[in-house]
Amino acid sequence: MKIRRGFVSNSSSTSFCICGMLYDSELPEEIMNLIESYNSLKSELDPRISTYHDNDTKETYVGIDIENMENWESRREFEERCLIILKRVFPQIKEVYFHYGGWYSS
Repeated sequence: MKIRRGFVSNSSSTSFCICGMLYDSELPEEIMNLIESYNSLKSELDPRISTYHDNDTKETYVGIDIENMENWESRREFEERCLIILKRVFPQIKEVYFHYGGWYSS
């Protein structure tokens, strides 16, 4: 049996599982500027951080993909490591949670 790990995408669907934060409404300009700046400098800052945006719901997810979790890490240890990594770029983050989702665009 084959098991596929990592982000799976094609032209009509998107799915993800990250440990991070969710902005579930229109983003404040300050946060949007941070995310846009981060995306343009991703390779220089930290390539483990991913962002996903759903135009229909206006939700934006920022976090670390679950594929970056080490075999020896518990969920709590991974969350703590994610918080440290994310705070370097987004210092206003206080807590992180697991978020997963997907959407289909026809």
